[in-house]
Amino acid sequence: MTALVILAGSILLLLLLIARWKVNAFLALLLAAFAVGVGNGLAPDAALKSMLKGIGDTMGSLALILAFGAILGKLIEESGAAHRITHWLTGLFGEKRIQLSIVITGFLVGLPMIYNASFLTLIPLIYTFSVLTRQPLMMLGIPLSSALSVTHGYLPPHPAPTAIAGMFGADVNLTLLYGLVLTPPAIFLAGPLLARCFRHVDVVPPPRFYTAREFKPEELPGLGVSLGTLLIPVVLMLTGAVVTMCWAPTGAIGKLVAFASDPTVALGTAVLAGLFTLGRARGRSMENLMDSVGAAVASVALVIFIIASGGAFKQVLIDSGTGKAIEQFAARLDWSPLVLAWCTAALLRLALGSATVAAITAAGVVLPLVQHSGVHPELMVLATASGSLMFSHFNDIGFWMFKEYYNVSIKQTFQIWTVMESIVAVVGLAGVLVFNAVLPARPVPTAAAQPRVFYLNSYHAGYAPSDEVQQAITQKLAGKAQLQTHHLDGKRQPSEAALRQNAAVALTAIRGFKPDLLIVSDDDAVKHVVVPHFRNGPLPVVFCGVNWDCAQYGLPTPHVTGLLEVVPVEEALRTLQRHFPAAKKLVVLSEDSTSERSNRTLLDPLYRRLGFEPAYALVADFAAWKAAFARTQAEADLVYLPTNGAIRGWDRAGAEAWVRNHLRKPVFTCDDFMLPYAVLGVTKVAREQGEWAAATALAILGGAKPADFPVGANRQSRVYLNADHAHRIGFQPDRDLAVRISSTAQNR
Repeated sequence: MTALVILAGSILLLLLLIARWKVNAFLALLLAAFAVGVGNGLAPDAALKSMLKGIGDTMGSLALILAFGAILGKLIEESGAAHRITHWLTGLFGEKRIQLSIVITGFLVGLPMIYNASFLTLIPLIYTFSVLTRQPLMMLGIPLSSALSVTHGYLPPHPAPTAIAGMFGADVNLTLLYGLVLTPPAIFLAGPLLARCFRHVDVVPPPRFYTAREFKPEELPGLGVSLGTLLIPVVLMLTGAVVTMCWAPTGAIGKLVAFASDPTVALGTAVLAGLFTLGRARGRSMENLMDSVGAAVASVALVIFIIASGGAFKQVLIDSGTGKAIEQFAARLDWSPLVLAWCTAALLRLALGSATVAAITAAGVVLPLVQHSGVHPELMVLATASGSLMFSHFNDIGFWMFKEYYNVSIKQTFQIWTVMESIVAVVGLAGVLVFNAVLPARPVPTAAAQPRVFYLNSYHAGYAPSDEVQQAITQKLAGKAQLQTHHLDGKRQPSEAALRQNAAVALTAIRGFKPDLLIVSDDDAVKHVVVPHFRNGPLPVVFCGVNWDCAQYGLPTPHVTGLLEVVPVEEALRTLQRHFPAAKKLVVLSEDSTSERSNRTLLDPLYRRLGFEPAYALVADFAAWKAAFARTQAEADLVYLPTNGAIRGWDRAGAEAWVRNHLRKPVFTCDDFMLPYAVLGVTKVAREQGEWAAATALAILGGAKPADFPVGANRQSRVYLNADHAHRIGFQPDRDLAVRISSTAQNR
């Protein structure tokens, strides 16, 4: 609950900084982000790292999308293409039905395109409509934004509804049909009707984005050229969406379709085409065109920085546990699945900013609670997706785009944009509840044909080793069992308090799913879930990835068995002994952590049994690691780099440069993340853990007992050689090692 109080306080702080004290939004968001991080218990350097990650993740391709969108808009505006299209639409619909033309255009363009790209493509038309027809900017801008918001939030093939349709097992086409029924009332209430309330807001297109100009008819480009250039990104993205949904091509064709329909590529293609069709072909010099390009990029620079700082604010909320606090709160509520999904997504939108992330996260929270509720999965998709549009504020990209491009104040942005988004969200929930009352009840699946397996991953989606384990489990159980997956997030939230809280959420999900068997990977899930709740049955449990020994957890038991994760240190050392028979002094350079101190106790006898004299350099920060690495190159015969996960201030590029400049002795590792800094790597194969766990689970579900499977250890390994580092120390692999390296390279 503390995290939720801090979230509310951070929003109040932002309001004071921006509205009361007139601090620039870019600086205000950075200050608030840092304050939230420290307030939630992050160390100052961790808060800064989180902010930098958020800025990087948010910018990514978005910076190019915004820049390309601004350039395309500038070309459409300066060439007169916006005037040509505006005149055509006015003639087609009539001046009294301009809002209708904008809504239809926004719907058709927004259906295949992501919100940001479609907004940037169409904003020049809104400016031109407002100037030529003398209609208030808000009377035109709000209907456009509502149409784009509804298509982005409700309808496949947009990312959130498409992704959660797969999670809920919903029919995408039926989801689209229900969404299309809800679209007209949502757009009307949040668009034209809301716009009437703000028709007296006196704003004009910002000069940095639009310069009013009168064109003679002969100066305007043709309608075909104007529409053709404008619709290039629409056509590319629509084609990609249709082809993917109807055909799902793979191989080279699939890659080509994905590339061509990527928003960045689609907008970039339109820019290149526009430079010719609306520029060079109409007599503009390249110098003049590049002046326009420069002006367009400059105009959007502040928007990019504000959005980046919003990303920092969002990431700190995630890393400091606000999202998890909301998940835990929601999981305890005994509400209708539709209302629970909507509320969970709404609260997560408040914390996370991104509607897509909020929807997908909320779906994961409520999925175990609703799979056997009898609710239509298509309605669950719409409830979750519409809830994710609620409560847009400072950490949402769309909030800042609305403010900057419509030239309104922070207060007005809350009054218009936030209310508009919330109307769309509420209409979605109301429509879903009506559908639920009208549609015939969906039979609750008995699932008698397939057993249920719950997989608890100790870490988070995106952590490569555990992703590999999960992929193997998913593939092995496909068609043979119903699989539900949950992440404990132990890497990103490693404190005991956070793990206990996350374990409580996981336990609720497990009990809600009512599995026939539980699979867990890595120590955190075993320690915080299996040991206190399932060690003594009756639910059979299969674990994998437990480090070295499970006796510390009182395992195995008649109900629990598994596969240990043993790092192939002995294989690596024996390999190096063949090449460096005189090597005696082994220095272990690693993080100063509980696990590494435990590993010292476990591995010291192994080192000595192989004839080595072990020494240890356990460090806390990157500067100490660099100093210790330099010393090892003078003092050691061999250097082992186990891990760097808890080393503060780790700098990958800096570490690689340091190793290149100081490497003199054989350095090896058994950790995938340390491969860039080692001459030789011998690493475990994470997939082996998942395959063993899934195969054992199927055997137990088929009638075997956990006690029939003795606890074992992984056997597979991969060998990597860093050729540049090997050359520096004159290391030449023998024939056996060369064959292993070649085999690994072929199987990567």
